[in-house]
Amino acid sequence: MDLEKDSTLVENQLLAMATLSFPIAKNWTIADRNTYFHRFRSNADDLSFYRNRLGVIHKTEIFKKQVSIFLHDEVYLSLDNGQFTRNRVILGGDIKLIKWLTPQVMLMYRSDKATGNKILGWLVFTIPLENFGLFK
Repeated sequence: MDLEKDSTLVENQLLAMATLSFPIAKNWTIADRNTYFHRFRSNADDLSFYRNRLGVIHKTEIFKKQVSIFLHDEVYLSLDNGQFTRNRVILGGDIKLIKWLTPQVMLMYRSDKATGNKILGWLVFTIPLENFGLFK
């Protein structure tokens, strides 16, 4: 798509997601997140894919703080051509540090047919709004 010729791009997205969690032992859970995504663009091809993220989560305590450690494998299936296009393996954890802050660290290995293989890392700071009476 040539944005110099086509100065307007209209995009709409449809996203459906469901997560299933199954406790398998004390403090251990298997989680399976399923996502369907479809992108509609006015001046380009549409895009449609299915993503499945299967993982295991362990909850424990460190220094009297609640900690979660997780390992996920996330595969992407292009619904346009029926091929697996991306796979991500993610190792991470979070700690409920204080009432208003839950830091999370993640390391991800991504294999992608379009952009190649990469190792990425994140440090995320989350404010859990449910601790302030929202979403209860």
